[in-house]
Amino acid sequence: MVKPADVAKLVDRIEDKLRQRNPRHMVQPKPVVAILEENSGKIVADWLAAVVKVPEIASIDLTPEQRTDHLPGILQAIMHLLHSRRDGSPALSAQATQHGITRRNQGYTIPMILRETHVLHGIISQTLQQNLLAIEVSSLITDMIKVTSVLHDQLRESVSAYLSRDVTRPGRTARKSKNSKKAA
Repeated sequence: MVKPADVAKLVDRIEDKLRQRNPRHMVQPKPVVAILEENSGKIVADWLAAVVKVPEIASIDLTPEQRTDHLPGILQAIMHLLHSRRDGSPALSAQATQHGITRRNQGYTIPMILRETHVLHGIISQTLQQNLLAIEVSSLITDMIKVTSVLHDQLRESVSAYLSRDVTRPGRTARKSKNSKKAA
């Protein structure tokens, strides 16, 4: 059995509830670049906390500043590309070259450099996931592809510099490349 309802009371009650409800605050969506800019300090801190947990990387005795000195340049390259809204990656930075040389001189191996970049990609992805409801979704995938492109380009440049035979290693003299012998 259904109880008879006083329709007028029911309508009044619904209207009261509608008047008293609190409007929900809508978050204005932001582009990925804004999220990265707002969280760049946290990205660096989270990255540092993660890489020092990797035994091989932690075995290299560096200050936090020495470990993170390349990150602002990488994050700037990412943000520059996202601000420009162009396809393709920015010019490879001298910082990426210097990073490869520095890491070699500090005793890193190439797998350690690869691991650093992998951790950075994970921290950036985690940051975006934590802010997903605030992100402008229409460009999320495109922006993540650009982030990955910059990371790969920077990594390639760092590893190339690491492997360069024309750069003096500690305690060694510079070797000439095959091309420089032919030119002599």
